[in-house]
Amino acid sequence: MLCFVSSLRPSGREDVKNSDGPSLRENHVNLSVCFLNDSNVNLVSPEDESLRWDEADLPNLTERDREEAAETDGDLQSKRWRNIAAKEIVEKILSSKHGGGTIMNEYDRTKNLTDAARRKMINILAADMTDKYGTCPPKDVRVMYAQGIVALFPYLKDPFSKNGYEHFYDPDTGSGYLAWRLKTIQRKAPEHRDKSLTFCPSSVIRDDSVIPDLPDCDREDIQSKRQCRHDITAKVMVENILLSKHGGRTIMNEYNNSKNLTDATRRKMINMLAADMTDKYGTSPPKNVRVMYAQGIVALFPHLGDPRSKNGYEHFYDPDTGSGYLAWRLKTIQRKTSECRGVSGRSSPKLVGGPGQRRQPCVCEQAPTDEEVDGAIAVLKSSTEDEVVKEKMRMTFSYRHAMVTDPQKSCDVFSFFPRFLDTPGLIEQDFRFLFGEATAKKFLERWPTNFKRKVIKECHGLRLVPELLELLHTVESAAETENGWDGEMAAIMLLLHLLPPIPQGRKKPGRISASRALNHLVRFQKIGTTPEPISPSSQPHLLAVGTSRRNIQSFSVVIDDRVIPCKATSSVGAFDELFKAHFVFGRPYACHLSKMFTFVQTTIYNIDVGGTRESPRTAELRARMMRE
Repeated sequence: MLCFVSSLRPSGREDVKNSDGPSLRENHVNLSVCFLNDSNVNLVSPEDESLRWDEADLPNLTERDREEAAETDGDLQSKRWRNIAAKEIVEKILSSKHGGGTIMNEYDRTKNLTDAARRKMINILAADMTDKYGTCPPKDVRVMYAQGIVALFPYLKDPFSKNGYEHFYDPDTGSGYLAWRLKTIQRKAPEHRDKSLTFCPSSVIRDDSVIPDLPDCDREDIQSKRQCRHDITAKVMVENILLSKHGGRTIMNEYNNSKNLTDATRRKMINMLAADMTDKYGTSPPKNVRVMYAQGIVALFPHLGDPRSKNGYEHFYDPDTGSGYLAWRLKTIQRKTSECRGVSGRSSPKLVGGPGQRRQPCVCEQAPTDEEVDGAIAVLKSSTEDEVVKEKMRMTFSYRHAMVTDPQKSCDVFSFFPRFLDTPGLIEQDFRFLFGEATAKKFLERWPTNFKRKVIKECHGLRLVPELLELLHTVESAAETENGWDGEMAAIMLLLHLLPPIPQGRKKPGRISASRALNHLVRFQKIGTTPEPISPSSQPHLLAVGTSRRNIQSFSVVIDDRVIPCKATSSVGAFDELFKAHFVFGRPYACHLSKMFTFVQTTIYNIDVGGTRESPRTAELRARMMRE
């Protein structure tokens, strides 16, 4: 369990600022972090029981907040201490590392961090974390570092997430910038590295002065005095664990009597040690921790050592093959944990927000009978009159929504409702039935007046490749560029550069650039020509028809090679209809555009906020734009 031990020197208001003495932080707050096994350890020491948050300490809380604070005094103080401690830790790390001061100065000036500065900060913190806790630090440590980032840099906090720091590290999904950097470090770290332990539990003896003199008989079997001390350290640790567990003393007594352990006793010992290991280091503890436990077993019970193996403890854990009793028990724990949490192996609820899920329509009307629905569908297949089509489409909306959210029936929607292919405006009508008038207007209201300007500003902080420079030139000047899009479409394309395609791993075609991903967003067709052949895809994209990319006569949404005319004639309006088509027809976002469309969905339309899986980059960009 990760605890934050703090001490605060109580003082009056006159002590808050003293020009002749140390700063407030130096005078009043002394914070440290340690690993403790005793769940009964109090956050505040017994002799400091007078330490409580009074009204002067909580100047910004409302009366309701004060009442809640009084009811949950311990929880409130614990949370505040964790925030303060995490902030101090991150600040101290950055202040002590080369370049960390520059990062803090940049934030002080701009209340923001560029992508380069954010990457540098993540690298510094991840390096510090691995130096102290190994390449697989416990989950609580990762949370502490993420918590410290948003406590030190509050404008980087995501206002739409549960805690605000999930884009740096999400304990439910194991994702975030810190998690990704740690995975990179783990991948690059040599597997054969024989590294001394960088951290030990608090129960392990570290002080050389308390380690007894080494017997001469032991020196003959140990290569160095340092290795011998490691054996004694591991021995003391395992002994303390067994003595603190129910039944552990019985195990030690059995060995003392028989110089051996039965299979049942050995299994019980392995279960105790594996449980202690997972409590302290998670279900995937670092290799050097597993070695330390195995080393401690044969140091405490020398007759259990294998005289024919290299180190004597390989049957408990072999670092070369990853096998042994401890390794097998850890795999069992991992498997049972995964089964308890579900197929995904995560404790978080499944995030199913976005297009494709069944929803309760915003407009509630009396449901038509099956005969009325069948009659309306028959009329739609023959009539092309706008008023009749819109009325019958309204009547059959619930039936159609159930069809598009059913994977077995969604491909038949154009056979039952062919008027989508020749009547503009039906996508907009269905979207309004689904989400309401206010939500349907959000993009057209908020993009031109607010988000467009912020997207352009953010793009100036990116690496200015030629394609990006061309788009910025088109947006910021009235000059026409050869084969270039108009300024409105170029601004939308800038958003894709801010939220580039996610890597596809080993899947083909792998990761593509933002410029190539634009072909999945919009395609141009010159009037009087045949469109370029494209690979069949169920994800919607725009087809722009005109004399040039700057002079588009009409837009259409293409789904399954079906062309649906757009009512809008502007680039912004056409993109708005493209986004809405995903929800109207229940089609998922194209993988190369998912970050961009998810940002539009949660940040601009405010649809399924908190219920949609988002990349850390999406949450980070939202945090920036919502704070401006």
